[in-house]
Amino acid sequence: MSQKPSRLSTPIDFDAPGKQCDYVRLPHSVHRSAYGWLPIPIVCIRNGEGPTVLLMSGTHGDEYEGQVTLSKLVNQLEADDINGRLIILPMANYPAAKAGLRTSPIDELNLNRVYPGDPDDRALFFYALCFISAVSTFVFLKWLYSTRFQLALNAIRDDEEKAEAMGIHTNRYKTIAWSFAAFFLGISGGIFGNMTGFIEPLEVAFPTVTFGIFMVLMVLLGGKGTLWGPVIGAVLFHLIKEITWTYLLGWQWVALGVLIIINVVFFQQGIMGWVQDKWPHLFGISVDSVMAAGEKENSTKEVA
Repeated sequence: MSQKPSRLSTPIDFDAPGKQCDYVRLPHSVHRSAYGWLPIPIVCIRNGEGPTVLLMSGTHGDEYEGQVTLSKLVNQLEADDINGRLIILPMANYPAAKAGLRTSPIDELNLNRVYPGDPDDRALFFYALCFISAVSTFVFLKWLYSTRFQLALNAIRDDEEKAEAMGIHTNRYKTIAWSFAAFFLGISGGIFGNMTGFIEPLEVAFPTVTFGIFMVLMVLLGGKGTLWGPVIGAVLFHLIKEITWTYLLGWQWVALGVLIIINVVFFQQGIMGWVQDKWPHLFGISVDSVMAAGEKENSTKEVA
């Protein structure tokens, strides 16, 4: 059995006399509620001294007999009817009981097979799965951009009409690129759905803040037009996001707004763009010192 402290909490005072009805709160962070929790019904009845008895049902959500019996018992029993302490969990696997399923609809696990379990097992699994998915996507794109496909995409990006005139089948290349993007996005969506256990159509179809502005900001912060830029930008963005949520709660959106303004107005090239300008030789870029000095002089004159 795990010796780690439990993440479960309840406002019930198990030493207080009388009958108390409330919930065991199981933390469940999802997209719509970062600090959400699953309510597991619990009842504690105490009267004087005596043994402690635990009655539990609903390990499998589709086994209704125990749930109905304990629910009726909760309604009928009062503190004067017992000596000691009686704890009742009529729906131990509340998500499965609510859905009427044998296993939990959140992770498809059978509570009777994983009890007591390790609270970090599921998190570690999804951490590893997300990491493998990110590395696989990066490696594939790095390979793709080492082929002629990159040249075609760059030509379409710079001027699609000229690329078409040069004989590049722009529709074909764009369709293939969109197919690749849809493939990896589909994998990410599948992981996201199983990880959160909750998907709301409006939030997934129109996620302006999280999947829109945030992703664009990650790319701009790291440096657009590069492979490593979005990776570096995502790491830095989430570090800043977690710090602001921890120490500037209530002002976190203001801090992110300031970051967007600074990035767009003063740091458009991003981190990788700045590094390329500073040390171009690290990226195999040759710079004519005479031309660079002339451009610098012209820009100084224009400013003056």
